[in-house]
Amino acid sequence: MLEFSRKETGRREVVPVAQVIEEVIQLKRLQRRGREVPIDFVAGPGDLAVHVCRQQLKQVLLTLFNNSEQAIPTSRADGLIRIAVASFRDRVQIFVSDNGSGIPPELQKQVFDPFFTTKAPGEGTGLGLSVAHAIIEAHGGSLWLADSTSRGTTFAIELPVADASLESAPPPALELIPPSALSGRILLVDDEPNILEALTAFLQLSQLEVRTAGNGHAALELLARENFDLVITDIRMPGMDGLDLYENATRLNRSYERRFIFMSGFLLGTSVKTRLAATGLPYMEKPFSLDEFRRMLDRALPEKTAVA
Repeated sequence: MLEFSRKETGRREVVPVAQVIEEVIQLKRLQRRGREVPIDFVAGPGDLAVHVCRQQLKQVLLTLFNNSEQAIPTSRADGLIRIAVASFRDRVQIFVSDNGSGIPPELQKQVFDPFFTTKAPGEGTGLGLSVAHAIIEAHGGSLWLADSTSRGTTFAIELPVADASLESAPPPALELIPPSALSGRILLVDDEPNILEALTAFLQLSQLEVRTAGNGHAALELLARENFDLVITDIRMPGMDGLDLYENATRLNRSYERRFIFMSGFLLGTSVKTRLAATGLPYMEKPFSLDEFRRMLDRALPEKTAVA
């Protein structure tokens, strides 16, 4: 489980930018196993600081560092990751660059999609750029793909410069979605680990309690032992698919009849469409944006609820 995926309070503090970058660089060096891509850090002017949750900013930076490292072919001896910090008016800018193979132009618009990955099946996806993007936006900043060619890629983070008076101010909790709009226990079911990982991190950012299952049978075992306010399940899974899971869950507890959301990245056959329509429940077609996912949750969990 991701370090970030543990329940965080989201407490913010004034953080020196150079200091947190150095901490992440040291962490990367400790994590390396056999391969060592040099990291060049240009600290930038003055003692720039931002008002953020330190742990969440570190996790965003670690995600960018990991992506940069994986973008550089292992056969390349001159691989390099470069970190640069700059200031522009009342903003701090952090640039993370690599000299890897770049992201093909036709894929660049998808990099913040929670279902986008260029990694081989079975490889971890880290925090995921989609959730990293959501974290930075929640801090009043921006994260974007600044440049990508066959000579390398640059991602940019921009955050407001910290006001010194914030040091003693009560730090607010990070809230992507107001707790009053989203509250409850969610069971997330999907046989693709990268999707479970990305969506779990996003849901926990929203202060929701999340359990996960990689298939329908494991999900049904959880449903037999625990109560959930909402079940979000992929439809097409080996063994027990999402619709079979729904039918079995409603036999366990009739209240689950209105507590499912379905999703799928495959074209649905006629029989599956008929079964799905008969439930009268929401369906999301992958890939969907986090904004779409957020709106669906907002409709499904308008108030605090509990399974009877």
